[in-house]
Amino acid sequence: MKNNFKKFISLIPLFIIVIIVLWYKSPINGIKCYPEKVSKIDINYKENSIIVTNTNDINFIIKSLNSISLNKSILKMNKSESGYNINIYISDKNKLTNLTIYSSETVSIGNFYYTDKNTMLPYEYIKNIYSTYYKN
Repeated sequence: MKNNFKKFISLIPLFIIVIIVLWYKSPINGIKCYPEKVSKIDINYKENSIIVTNTNDINFIIKSLNSISLNKSILKMNKSESGYNINIYISDKNKLTNLTIYSSETVSIGNFYYTDKNTMLPYEYIKNIYSTYYKN
């Protein structure tokens, strides 16, 4: 009986390692949001902010974010200022997500950087919207 218990206890670290690897490797598939439920999108870049309320822009951004498939790449150690910080608000005034898009392939959510294997992040589209408000 004690021998079986020792075998069971010795397998716990292996089980924990398998769970961590699966969690790290499992992709995030889209933000799962309907464009018609979004009331506005805030875009912040280098301390300048714009609010997107145009339904065509909202539809494109949300549909692109619904199409992404993100894989964790590395832990985010410090805050980078070179990305577009996106806040999506649903009609009932709740903030849906807070993510930062750095390129068409790289985004950060929470404490991790992610890469989009489909390269569907709307980086260029957001960059164009932003540039119409702030001429660089």
